[in-house]
Amino acid sequence: MANQFPEVLPEVSSMPTTGWYCQTSGSARRRVTKNSSPTEDQGIYNVKGVPGHTHNASAVVSVDADYSKYRDAAIKVPANVWAVGPLNLPIGLLTDSEEPDNANERYDRAIEKCVGYMSLFPENCTGHIREPTRSIGEIRTLVAPKARLETLTYIDEMGGWRVPVGANDEQKEQDMLVSDFPDVRVSMMPRSKHETATLNLGTSPSSLFIDFESGLNLRYRIDPLDAAAGTIGWKAREHRLWLVAIAAQEAADAAHTEAVQAANAQIQVNEAAALAFYGPGGVENPNPYDAALHAAWKAAYTELKRLRAVRDTAAAVLASATAAAAAAGQEAIWDNTIVFSWDHDKRIYKSTREVTVILNSVKAVYKAAADGVAPGAVPATGPIYDGTDAQHHKPRLTVTFPVMQTTGAFDGSCWLASIKNEEALSYATRQNGLTLAAEIRVDILGAGTPGPFKWVGMPALRIPVGGKYALPGPDILQEQFGDGGATDVQYNFYDKFASLTPLGLLRYQYRQQSAHAAHTAAETANNAQEAGDAEAAALAVAATRTAPDVLSFATRALHRNGALFYNRPGGFQKDLYAKQVLRDYGASVQPYVGLAHPLGAQILTSGIREALYVFKAPQVLEADLEQLNAAAKAELDAAEAALSDAHALVNRLRVGSDPEELAVAKAELEEAR
Repeated sequence: MANQFPEVLPEVSSMPTTGWYCQTSGSARRRVTKNSSPTEDQGIYNVKGVPGHTHNASAVVSVDADYSKYRDAAIKVPANVWAVGPLNLPIGLLTDSEEPDNANERYDRAIEKCVGYMSLFPENCTGHIREPTRSIGEIRTLVAPKARLETLTYIDEMGGWRVPVGANDEQKEQDMLVSDFPDVRVSMMPRSKHETATLNLGTSPSSLFIDFESGLNLRYRIDPLDAAAGTIGWKAREHRLWLVAIAAQEAADAAHTEAVQAANAQIQVNEAAALAFYGPGGVENPNPYDAALHAAWKAAYTELKRLRAVRDTAAAVLASATAAAAAAGQEAIWDNTIVFSWDHDKRIYKSTREVTVILNSVKAVYKAAADGVAPGAVPATGPIYDGTDAQHHKPRLTVTFPVMQTTGAFDGSCWLASIKNEEALSYATRQNGLTLAAEIRVDILGAGTPGPFKWVGMPALRIPVGGKYALPGPDILQEQFGDGGATDVQYNFYDKFASLTPLGLLRYQYRQQSAHAAHTAAETANNAQEAGDAEAAALAVAATRTAPDVLSFATRALHRNGALFYNRPGGFQKDLYAKQVLRDYGASVQPYVGLAHPLGAQILTSGIREALYVFKAPQVLEADLEQLNAAAKAELDAAEAALSDAHALVNRLRVGSDPEELAVAKAELEEAR
């Protein structure tokens, strides 16, 4: 039990004699104390007792710590490198706070984020103690009532950091203070066009390849599965299921073919039996009735009906297997992305698991010029990893991406790049994407060398914390975009955001015609009698900068210099591509005032403007066309079945039927044909 200490006045006991409560009798005081340390970087606050209260009275100490930090150096990023327009971080801009030493340990209790040490000076004593806040908390634990052992701080009492809801927090349920941000689908593809390089193939043979160090002088160039759709391969597990579905479809197709052949053969048997029964005179001049021949004909017709049922069942099974294989094939296609999730404890984005994919076509190409071979050229002996049964062709490569993570959040973003700090901003230009890109080590099954292998093509990325997209840095294939200067006629990723605005269309028209004029001049110079290697090189460069007509939007969407976002099955660019209206309007005609006798088709604007009220995205239009094709095929199959049924009906009605019914059946047969 509690023992009273008579030498201490007023009365004090060694342990509490009641529950935990705080009573001030209306005499509580609030004091704001200043930092009494000799330097600003050291915080010392003197908290004294309240006069008239005992030295063991309850007291609450609140310390506000300001960890705000402001930039002391400016960073200026050129326009359209890391964002649309320039990215400037001036001096004086609020930036990330600096973490205190042993931050994780300090954050374990709320008070320790602000108070590192506490000094206790008891009344009427000459000595004092100075201990870390945790130690003081442990002393308090020893003398606290049992009911409060687990509720020493706000964090312990509330079960973690909580979001305040107002002045009456204790009366309402408070949400946990966690960062619940959406997942980000990071595309492993280049943001520029996926294509083979034509210039400087020793640096990059294409916009997407696999690099490795060995004595083979080779790299692996990744070719597309469907260039228009932006796909390169399949998810490994779903690809296996797709192959199973294809095998089931092939088995169903073989069974259907066999059933159709059996039914067709039985039709011939049935017709032969009917001919034998009627004789050469046919139904108009039949032979005398023969019960055996009639029974044979009846048996042949019964077998025909059975085989038709088998054929129809096989057709239904084939249709179901075909649909299942198509769905499995669509599901198996890799959308080129890996999902990154936010880790609110570490304040990073990271992928949650390894991702394994099967690439459609990979060609070995020379890395550097040696012994008469050109960089980027495919060796005569391959290897080519595309799964076809041909000489120098091998099974497809299986690539496994490791678990990846970004840098910790700073300047509002997490970074997936070769540079892990702010230098990733200041170092970036339109031309150094290959140096800036993250080094992604992958495992490859089926390659002719042990590696290690590096996936090259995905640009450096930054993920704004809390956002849903990964914003790319400069791409790696330099011939696809210029320096961004006044004479540049090409487009990088961020240039394209303004390409469909009125000013953007005019700018594209100017650049397209300027590139065409430069290409024509380069051709003329190269065709001159005194032309040499310099003129040929200039022509090759000029050829990479030409572009389609300004109003040929569908053509521009597939062109390297089309200034439009490319089709991708997943990621940021997928959403951007879906917002574009892709239609070729053809070359502009003359204004009607310049024509002697203008025709309706030649009048550019015939008075009232036409409006496109309904817009279908390319993928929706493709799905509609597939449905129309499927419906047409179903109609054709139904017509073939109707023809077979009409033919059988005519044969059946030839015996013992009404002539009028037979005539109707023959008419239906002709119509079915």
